Amino acid sequence: MAHSPTSNRIGEVIAAALDEAGITLRQAADKTLIARTTLARHLRFGGFTVEELEAIARLLGTTVSDLISRAEGRAA
Repeated sequence: MAHSPTSNRIGEVIAAALDEAGITLRQAADKTLIARTTLARHLRFGGFTVEELEAIARLLGTTVSDLISRAEGRAA
């Protein structure tokens, strides 16, 4: 399934935010209840569900809207 450029870019945004926060892939998976392999795939290729984005946003102390804005290249 093809994803939009924003969908593809959101994985990059989330990966950078996790790295900046010092949160490992395993920690993120454990705290969001997203399987580690699924999370790794989504970080690379996009395709997050709304629920997954909400869980990640909570973990990062931000909003889904902020993550999407960053992925679209707009100022947060």
